Amino acid sequence: MSLRTAHRWRADPDFQTAFNEERGRLQQNIVNRLICDGLDFESVLHKVAMDDKVPPATRASAAAKGLEALSRFADGDRERRLVAIEEALIQLKGRRSQRRHL
Repeated sequence: MSLRTAHRWRADPDFQTAFNEERGRLQQNIVNRLICDGLDFESVLHKVAMDDKVPPATRASAAAKGLEALSRFADGDRERRLVAIEEALIQLKGRRSQRRHL
């Protein structure tokens, strides 16, 4: 494919829409895969952190990484809930505004 063809495709709104949709699907597939693999990752960290035969520094590192992952997960859940609350407040304000105009 020539560079000129690539530039022409990039300028096409239909191509951009299709490209962005496909990119979004690919990104979501990656996230879904990581979520599924997350249980395996957590299991490995747990086994290392609990294994008395593993050096203490390695056990501490595994435990710290597990706690960091938990914290990020909890933060993500908080973020999702805050967005939902903000959206609900916007809708509520919109309804109140509509009632005032009636």
